[in-house]
Amino acid sequence: MCRHFDLRLARSSLTDLPNKEEKPDIILQQAVKLYLQRVRQLEPQIHAFVSEEHLEARLAIEAERLLASSAAMADKPALWGMPVAIKDLLHVEGLPTRAGSALPPEVLIDKEGSLVRRLRALGVLIAGKTVTEEFAYNGPIATRNPHNTEHMPGGSSAGSAAAVAAGLCPLAVGTQTLRSVIAPASFCGVTGFKTSYGRVPLDGVILLSPSFDTIGFFTQDLPSMEVAAAHLVPDWTPPPGRSEACTRYPAGSVHGADEPGGQSHLYCANRTS
Repeated sequence: MCRHFDLRLARSSLTDLPNKEEKPDIILQQAVKLYLQRVRQLEPQIHAFVSEEHLEARLAIEAERLLASSAAMADKPALWGMPVAIKDLLHVEGLPTRAGSALPPEVLIDKEGSLVRRLRALGVLIAGKTVTEEFAYNGPIATRNPHNTEHMPGGSSAGSAAAVAAGLCPLAVGTQTLRSVIAPASFCGVTGFKTSYGRVPLDGVILLSPSFDTIGFFTQDLPSMEVAAAHLVPDWTPPPGRSEACTRYPAGSVHGADEPGGQSHLYCANRTS
């Protein structure tokens, strides 16, 4: 039986923008430091990510490249410095793809797809590859539900949902054939958005069923998902009819490192009626 851990989960949102008055290199240093701090604190119990031996060194290199590529920009890209997790069915340059299998990554090598390239253009830091069931189909995984580690986190995009639920990163990418976005989102208490079939390109993705597979996204709240959709879904138009909707986290379950525990958090956003 899996032991239950009383985890201090963190708040992480795409709407928590960095201070524009701060120097870009300081912003990136702080982003990497906070991410690594949360990974060290929570990942050993959650297992949301595929193990990466040289994570800290890779993130330092990514931060340097991001700083160099955006040095001449007066305004930084929309998601600049945000750590984003990628399901281990999407090819990412510099990271192996195993698709949850025991196969050597050399047999699965392919080019990075347009979605990951779009994320890089938006200025994200690739947080890492998240755990998936083998080829998004079946099989036990080590990932646990951050709200209760005795519980499972859902379907094949479980690692992405768990990473967001724990506050390790504000955005994660998943895929869905049948329920692999909506089920983990429900199990882990986060916002999940399965895009329409063919809306987000699937190049650079290992597919289970080409006639069904779609890209999906995970965030902690609706405002963050609106940000993600606006920048990652081609030709995105906000829905014309909106009503007030709120997401409440259980008291004491989600809080930042500098917040006292035991607080209830209420986040409100507009969404389609």
